[in-house]
Amino acid sequence: MTGRIRDTAIRIKLQEMRESVDMAREHLPDSIDLFEHLGIVKDGIYKRIGYAIENVFDICAIVNYPLLSSGA
Repeated sequence: MTGRIRDTAIRIKLQEMRESVDMAREHLPDSIDLFEHLGIVKDGIYKRIGYAIENVFDICAIVNYPLLSSGA
């Protein structure tokens, strides 16, 4: 994977993370009691935060790819 492609992939992942966190933040209620009663909205918040975390792991894999492919 060339440096330019890696940079682009990382930037895309960062944008996806930002969008997911922003979307989750927009739907957070003011209290934990309200959050517990959100039902499917709560599931969506968990899903978006999980997706953002997956992107962190993806970025780590992209960054480490040259090390893994060189046999170091």
